[in-house]
Amino acid sequence: MKTKERVHNAISAGLVQLASRQRADGGFGPVVFSAALIANCLGEFPDDRAKKICDGTCVFLLDQKRAESSWNYQVKSDKQHRAYPELISYPDDLDDTSRAFLALAKTQSIKEADWAWFVHHLTDNETAPGGPYCTWLNVDKEKWSDIDPVVNSAIAETLAIINIDTPGLTKYLEDILEKSLTGSDPSSSSFSSNYYHLPYFFWWSMSRWYRGEKKDLFVKQLTKIFINVHDKTWQALLASSLIRLGGIGAVTERFILDLCKQIEEKLYQLQNTDLYIEKIDSCNETTYAHSDDVTLAIKLEGLFLYASNTDQREKIHQEIVGRVKRNKSFTEALDLVLLHDANHSITLLPYDTLYQLIDPNLIKTHHLERAGALGAASLLGWIAHRIYDDIFDDGHKTQLLHVARLAENYARQAYGAAYSSLYDSYVSRMITAEISNGLSLKYLAEKSIGHSLSVRLMCDYLTNELGEKTTARLTEQLDLFFYHYLIARQLCDDAHDQEEDARRGKMTLFAKITDPDQAVALIKKHLYLADQALSDRRLYHLKKLLQPLISGIESVKIDNEKKIPFLCHYTQDFPFS
Repeated sequence: MKTKERVHNAISAGLVQLASRQRADGGFGPVVFSAALIANCLGEFPDDRAKKICDGTCVFLLDQKRAESSWNYQVKSDKQHRAYPELISYPDDLDDTSRAFLALAKTQSIKEADWAWFVHHLTDNETAPGGPYCTWLNVDKEKWSDIDPVVNSAIAETLAIINIDTPGLTKYLEDILEKSLTGSDPSSSSFSSNYYHLPYFFWWSMSRWYRGEKKDLFVKQLTKIFINVHDKTWQALLASSLIRLGGIGAVTERFILDLCKQIEEKLYQLQNTDLYIEKIDSCNETTYAHSDDVTLAIKLEGLFLYASNTDQREKIHQEIVGRVKRNKSFTEALDLVLLHDANHSITLLPYDTLYQLIDPNLIKTHHLERAGALGAASLLGWIAHRIYDDIFDDGHKTQLLHVARLAENYARQAYGAAYSSLYDSYVSRMITAEISNGLSLKYLAEKSIGHSLSVRLMCDYLTNELGEKTTARLTEQLDLFFYHYLIARQLCDDAHDQEEDARRGKMTLFAKITDPDQAVALIKKHLYLADQALSDRRLYHLKKLLQPLISGIESVKIDNEKKIPFLCHYTQDFPFS
């Protein structure tokens, strides 16, 4: 089953489960917070079942609204209090009130009078003009003077939906955000909250609205933390945060499939109560807010955001391919190129780079149009490259030469007149490398150097947004990354093609390596150097290009051990730098 289908199945099953657990009044359990948070998680789902769940929670939340348009952690029914005698009575608070406002805003259920009360509560609870704000409403401030970062983030998110910016509140939250991101172990960070004992939910809440100057640090540190966290609930909150902030490159397909598996297993446990107590302790996850329903909604949100992003990528990819397919001459070569590009890196690297380099909220139509043009140019360039490569390998395959030249002309137009000479220089470098058979590392890297051009030009196109110094620094990192990546990639390709190359009498740099361990070491070296070349987290999405090569290293070693005797006679030294 493909990842996309697996994700959609898990979301569908999860929504069915939540719908079955929702009470007749629209709530989930004895507290208001659970219903509001579930609605926050599902509020962007286009699925009718999710909308029905959210509509139910909104009916519940409106019923729970107090006289001054505030909400309490607990339900207000005396019957509910008798059903849950362990509950302690608390005053109304700005945490549940903000979460309720955010849920109701999705269904346009908030009236002007409600907003007036919200502003009144903020004014009454502010510790300084514009925040931060105390948590509890209508209380003795000397006894209830608590100021909580997560509550204040919920307030900031609520204000963001009506385009109100409070610099004092933002500064307060930025300072806490920076401190909370220190180190790679969240349990030992300086984050402090009376209600949220670890910073994961704070980060999740901040990611839903914050796009300030600490955003780059935010994404960089969350990426490091995400790699080292193993609790599935915390991972889901981190994944959602990263995707919202434009850091989807850190959210691997492997994690998403594992999350699907966790949801499937948990649903099985919930639906088979005899197994629930026995197996629940073995699950490496936190039950958030003591609620299986809230925990499930958090995971479903992570899957939905991932699916939405990948669905959009697939749509862009298909549009680019459709543009190229209009010329029937390209069909045969196009199919071969796409066959070996399952992750759509040829067409979508400019698009992915765009979303990494600037805030998604600032992306305009002309940015997307340029990314699409560069994706098409890259695809056309690969068609030409594929045909030229076949001609160099087999001189009799010249019948498609005119197609290669036509693809080149279209690519040159797509890159734009300002870059036609740069494109021509790249083509010249690739042809020179082909003629040399890649018998040095420099030529090995340049055999496919055109793969880097679309990314470089996307950076160049964003010079006004990034600044010249930043663009120059990113370009330098790109050149170094692609140099080492393309060497490793070409060595892997040559390893798999070595017998065919030998039969054609073609000598490659890889064929000169007689020691399998030495061959693997050379590939690993350049994969490592490629990884290290990217010091700017905005280019981390390119690291996914390395993963298939890392996974295929062992097969390279096996292929090399089976080298035909003809190749084993070559003992000539080869360069390592």
